[in-house]
Amino acid sequence: MRTAAGRGHEVTAQHVFAAASRGDKVALGILDRLSDRLARVVSTMAIMLNPALVVIGGAVADSASVLLEPTVRKMAKYTATPPRLAASPLGDAIVSIGAVRHALDHVEKNSLDLQLRRA
Repeated sequence: MRTAAGRGHEVTAQHVFAAASRGDKVALGILDRLSDRLARVVSTMAIMLNPALVVIGGAVADSASVLLEPTVRKMAKYTATPPRLAASPLGDAIVSIGAVRHALDHVEKNSLDLQLRRA
């Protein structure tokens, strides 16, 4: 695992996922701990908010599919009513899409109040 990034380089999530796909025991252990932590966090949110679906988004979404099955399995230890868990197909584009949607919502809500300036 330590050689996945090359000597002197930082080990990234992509290196860990790639090493795990090759069967690296250290990387598989990291993913096991990560899926357990994710199961605890999602289960805690589920207990408080009772969502039907939790979507993993952002930069980790592309790699999250590997974590979904073990996380769903482990959530049963933490809550009697686990939500569905999915990875967003939008990846880290979700941040930009969310910002644009927020701006459009503002314009739609306040369109009659907007004052246009002439240049």
